[in-house]
Amino acid sequence: MTRFWKRGKTYCAQNVINQNLSCLAKSRSDGLGPIEPDSFRIQILPILMSELHKAVTTLIGGQTSETAPPANSQQSQEKFSDIQIRRAAKSVLVVEDNEINGVVMLKQLEVLGYSAAIAHNGQESLHKWQNGWFDLVPTDCRMPIMDGYEMVQILRRKEAEKGLERTPIIAVTAGALAGESEKCLAIGMDDYISKPVEMDLLEAKISTFFNI
Repeated sequence: MTRFWKRGKTYCAQNVINQNLSCLAKSRSDGLGPIEPDSFRIQILPILMSELHKAVTTLIGGQTSETAPPANSQQSQEKFSDIQIRRAAKSVLVVEDNEINGVVMLKQLEVLGYSAAIAHNGQESLHKWQNGWFDLVPTDCRMPIMDGYEMVQILRRKEAEKGLERTPIIAVTAGALAGESEKCLAIGMDDYISKPVEMDLLEAKISTFFNI
């Protein structure tokens, strides 16, 4: 049996039998992970199943063999840690003129474990791309000053002129307009995704390029 309650901004769940405690925090800045030997804090909104699994397997580690975690749980945790390390090494440049959409995508990428920066139009994104190193560029297509279409064409031309490795670019479109996907691919983008962007689909799209 498990009882639930709220402690300040943190939601808590406690196993009545073994007294182990799980705490669900609203922010990753609240200090996630083991708090005490019998307590583990994970993020809520959204809850990552990998973190929930890690919390559960950690807290039930001292139980009897009948309820012990599977033998491969250590391998799963090691694989998850490896994924975290590999994702943290990747840098993503989000190109989005809408402030709310930009903040949402930055938060999604943070939750997925990627490092990210933002540019608010195509011109700004080219400046950041030329003066930094980015492994992936998700870009809005319609923006002021310079739209995503023009930005991609200039970026691809500069890659060709300097012999640079191709940067994967994902178009982030406002809707499934007729011919939109074909246009994005034709001018040099590698994939596309429609708004509002769902995090599981964003993760899947990124994984096709990073294999993580």
